[in-house]
Amino acid sequence: MPTFRNMTMSEALALFLMENGVQYAFGIGGHGNTSFIEALRSQTCRGRLRVIDVQHEAVATHAATALKWIYGIESIVFTSIGPGWFNTLIAQNTAMSNGCGYLVFAGDKTTAYEGPNMQQILRDGQFGYVRAAEAIAKKAYAIVDPRNVYTVMREALAKTREPGSAGPVNVFLPMNLQSAQHEYNVEMLVRRQPLPSGAARPDPEQVRQAAEAITRHRKITIRAGGGAAHSGEQLKAFAQLIGAAIVMGPVAMDTIESDFPLNAGPAGSKGSISGNFVSENATLVINAGGRGVCQADCSGTLYSSAAEFININLNPVEALRYDGIPLVGDAKAVLLDLIECLRGMPFRQPDGEWLAQIADARVRWAGYLDGFFRHPVIDGKLTQPAAIKAVDDFVNAIGGVRIFDAGDVQAHGFQIARHTRPGTFLTDTGNSCMGFGISAAFALGLVPDGRYPTAIIGDGSFLMQAQAIRDMVKHGSNCTVVVLDNQAMGAITALQRAQRYEEFATLDAPSVPPVDFSMLAESMGCAAFRPEASADSLADCLERAHKHPGPAVVDVKVYFGPHPQGSLAAFGRWNVGPWCEEVESIWEGKS
Repeated sequence: MPTFRNMTMSEALALFLMENGVQYAFGIGGHGNTSFIEALRSQTCRGRLRVIDVQHEAVATHAATALKWIYGIESIVFTSIGPGWFNTLIAQNTAMSNGCGYLVFAGDKTTAYEGPNMQQILRDGQFGYVRAAEAIAKKAYAIVDPRNVYTVMREALAKTREPGSAGPVNVFLPMNLQSAQHEYNVEMLVRRQPLPSGAARPDPEQVRQAAEAITRHRKITIRAGGGAAHSGEQLKAFAQLIGAAIVMGPVAMDTIESDFPLNAGPAGSKGSISGNFVSENATLVINAGGRGVCQADCSGTLYSSAAEFININLNPVEALRYDGIPLVGDAKAVLLDLIECLRGMPFRQPDGEWLAQIADARVRWAGYLDGFFRHPVIDGKLTQPAAIKAVDDFVNAIGGVRIFDAGDVQAHGFQIARHTRPGTFLTDTGNSCMGFGISAAFALGLVPDGRYPTAIIGDGSFLMQAQAIRDMVKHGSNCTVVVLDNQAMGAITALQRAQRYEEFATLDAPSVPPVDFSMLAESMGCAAFRPEASADSLADCLERAHKHPGPAVVDVKVYFGPHPQGSLAAFGRWNVGPWCEEVESIWEGKS
């Protein structure tokens, strides 16, 4: 006979979450979710859950994204009704863009529907939040009966884990149902949701077609995307077998160590000399686990010599890009199948001339970067490239995680960061959301025995979610936030210059004093350090921040201006602003 237990719907939800491995709950309470919070409190008292109350709902949402991304940790986000939930949407877009799934619980107006309530969507009708959520997130559900917990939660959780297209799923909890009592079938409620295997294999016939295509080409480039982030060894073996360069997509930068001879680095408008060279000259491009769009492929114009494409992706729609041969499956499984198939074909040596060109392009790119590092100070301030290199060197030395989020700091991170091990580089390129970096450092710094996180962000990104510093102090997050302060939205100022526009609305006027980020951090109880204008001084501050038991901010004033050594160049094309006509003409094959 089944066991029945009388409990509130919120208690049933909390029990389901605990049985399915949820470890953290990030959010803010309000009048719309007090009953749900009480159920979370009960699980916290039992030692099964850690509830992290924050100052802003976007921080909570970014935090859940970062834990899922780096460690695969299951978290939830909780908010009240109305504005609190709306604050999560921009951050949910980061999760959606980068394939990170988790559950977001928000209060909703009562099922009695007695009329307008404070902070609800001001329209007639029901399920307004569901409609709003589905414009951004993976899926949304509104609980309308306490028994929905049995089925809605299983389906919702499965959607957060869907191979190849995971994303956040919103569950709206009417205020009158959160505390509603029901006799729940405990066995039905606690049945653990099985995890997807993620090892889907491709169609053998399409593997054969792809292998035959590979044998027809001598100049081959593999583009590694986020779907191949856990396939580093398979990518290297595959590249060595066929003599291919590997271009690293933004979210897969650390999949293969930078010193691997076939690693050509990033490509695109914020890529590298080497990455763009092998992309522009390859006659076959193999897109492994990535979308390869926008800046990453110069808005569809990067592969100018490619005659054929092969697309490896768990998502069957993404596998159709560039009209290539679609290999729908897990990247690791597909690469192993391709290697096995190729080894059964007549053997051919990799093209020696192409390998030499890859090596030469890598040398040219290293020399280009070294020219910036030899001139680390301009007008009495560290340059941004020099500062990022110093931080990157330090974090690599301690085996930590480097986090970037948006703008010219993020672009320089693509170009400068060197990689020695996977799981140590995190950047939001799908959404490029200012505020992600500081929020991610906060979350990763909560994980016991985790890799030490360091966010490298601009002054604009810091100010987007500065209150996360208080969250770090309150909850004992062990992390460092490096603020590269140039008093500018530098990426957009540089874009205005490149497009021959006047600099406007992106720079502080000379009369505006700089923000004292050290004092701001200290006012919230956080340790703070300010280096002199040298890489050695910055490294010393980073060491002191790392040794400090708790969060620390390192306030670095960096140069911004017209000096050519102050910022790395952009490469390739990008379909924005006045460049659109030219880029779209190239993309369409008209020029």
